[in-house]
Amino acid sequence: MITDKILIIKPIYEAWPVGYAYVLACLEYNGIPFDFIDSNRTYDWEREVVYKMKKRKYFMVAMGGLIGFYKVFKTVANLTHKYNTGTPFILGGNIVKDSNDRLLFEEIGIDYGLLGEAETSLPYFIKTYKSDNKDFSEVSGLVYRNNTGKVVRNTAKRLDLQSMNVLPAWHYFDTEYYIKSSSSPFIGNNLRFMPILSGRGCVGQCGFCSPSIGGFRKRKIEDVISELEKLMADYEFDCFLFYNEMFYPTSSEIKEFCIRYKSIKNKKPWITQVRIDANIDIDTFKEMKEAGCIIVSAGIESGSDRILERMKKKTTSEQIRKFFRNARIAKIPANGTFIVGYEDETEEDLKKTIDLVIDEEINTGASLLYVYPGTALYKTAHKNGAIKDEMEFLEKAMSNMTALFSPGGKEDYFNISAMPDKDFFKIVTREVRRYYTFIFNRYPVDELSSQIEIINTSAIIYMKGKCHECRMGVSYNYKIVDGRQYLGFLGDGINDRLICPKCFTPLSFNIYKCNNDWELPKYLSLLTEQVKEKKRIVIAGINQDLNFILRINLLNNDNLIGIMRTDNNYNAAFYNNYPVLSAEEAIVLKPDLILWLDIISEPQDIINKYNRYNISPPAIICLSGEQLNKCIKDVRNKIIQRGGPVLLMPILRQYLERKYLFFANACKKNNIEIPRFITGYAKYIKHKILSIK
Repeated sequence: MITDKILIIKPIYEAWPVGYAYVLACLEYNGIPFDFIDSNRTYDWEREVVYKMKKRKYFMVAMGGLIGFYKVFKTVANLTHKYNTGTPFILGGNIVKDSNDRLLFEEIGIDYGLLGEAETSLPYFIKTYKSDNKDFSEVSGLVYRNNTGKVVRNTAKRLDLQSMNVLPAWHYFDTEYYIKSSSSPFIGNNLRFMPILSGRGCVGQCGFCSPSIGGFRKRKIEDVISELEKLMADYEFDCFLFYNEMFYPTSSEIKEFCIRYKSIKNKKPWITQVRIDANIDIDTFKEMKEAGCIIVSAGIESGSDRILERMKKKTTSEQIRKFFRNARIAKIPANGTFIVGYEDETEEDLKKTIDLVIDEEINTGASLLYVYPGTALYKTAHKNGAIKDEMEFLEKAMSNMTALFSPGGKEDYFNISAMPDKDFFKIVTREVRRYYTFIFNRYPVDELSSQIEIINTSAIIYMKGKCHECRMGVSYNYKIVDGRQYLGFLGDGINDRLICPKCFTPLSFNIYKCNNDWELPKYLSLLTEQVKEKKRIVIAGINQDLNFILRINLLNNDNLIGIMRTDNNYNAAFYNNYPVLSAEEAIVLKPDLILWLDIISEPQDIINKYNRYNISPPAIICLSGEQLNKCIKDVRNKIIQRGGPVLLMPILRQYLERKYLFFANACKKNNIEIPRFITGYAKYIKHKILSIK
């Protein structure tokens, strides 16, 4: 069936889909019919896309977003051209602005692209596309091929937010799902929030950033207040989060909003991101607090004035210090992020950043610099030949875009700092570890106690204590799937960014300080004493605890030379850029200490291998201590006796993998497309079962 409907498809990501909500509002306002697929809320979204395309021929198919989704866009473009022949695939968002023509038209396979805001381009493009002459030269922000095949990029117009009040169409979304999923690195999962924009764009021109649509344009404050009141009337949530790149550029504008917001009834708390060069003084922070602001965030980026200048941040290290001191005096929690590995950054520059965030006790996080297409850094690197093949670079960048402390190796990382490639990750992890160690020790959960309880065929570790700052009672429950994760809660205040719901300071649940019968405080002192003189340390065991051990410098991390696998569940060559070793490879490296992290495998296994080679084994120390070790083993044995998943899951995983591979290989051999119900079920198995180690 031929239809004049547009099919809009949102890819999978957990953040609030603000851009898509405005696109749907634009279509609705202009009376343009559409179908919408939110991939987050659609089981096997690809299958749903094909089903809809087979059911009707759409007038257009459209998506939009960041360049990281280019493979998803390519998939939908292919599906469009296969099942809706002749229907154009339209792409919007930052990817159109940041990508070259080859990626858009040849690799992804778009038919048209849209730059800038949907309100100034999409309705006019649709109208022109429906017309007889199809003269696209006057369509704002359109990227298209003209009659000669040349790609043309029309200049995008900005929406006048002072004359037009545009509201996002949240009624097309499962808002309760997104409210429940609300999370932020600095507020955790404590608050159910909804997003709102005070304006669009940003006044900054930072070298590492690709701004969404250019300079900042603010909305009328009365329009913002009106939307806030509507959201409070329509939905149940705890607070607002101003979702745009910046709140307001000056203190006077911030005060103006606060005065207006304080006058409304039944107002809710709010969170915002501000620029340090807004020069917010103590009085303005106090005004924000009185108006309901409960936490602010700001981009720190660096503690080195030299690097801040190269970034074009328009701030100094002294301004950064003053910002956080002012917020502290006004009693508003403030946090931010910083970048490591910026262009020409030296080890000394990085040390200045770490010194600053430690001196000011800032709750922050490190972001590893990625030279992102569309940024000034990318353009410079491409121009000077450092990026030769843009598609090859993009493939590597997207596959290696991981957190600093994470599994895998980063040998393909594109390093543009002044730190040598061979030393880069050693320096960076050491310095960032210095900060995380400070935070872990600075914000311990006090009066911490824990207990383990077996429930059916699993176990729960219950932890509770008091926030170090506000003394509020806090707790965290950790589920044990099997013995390999028994210490995973050790660093959750760092790994999972557990945050106090009252004062928004980090919560470091340190098992070594638990008040129980495991005698861990005494054991930590003994452990530290044994480790401090060692020069060549190997950790045995790859599990959730390893991330914590690598982040926090409790055990002489600078002398770590490798990670020894104790099973076959981790096959990569690196873990956080440390080499992953077999037992034989570890023996060759001649460690003087092995820290035993795995509760299931026994140290006797490696001792036997040393004896087989007539080599004296080094000291081997279990990180958990005898009492906790015995407790976890007892729990695990009880789970097994109850028929729990510890032994069954690996067997079930292997069985299902073999079955899927049998069907997949048979289809491939006979040149038959793998049936959708098999691939769909395989995805279900992958998420529900194969992820269980």
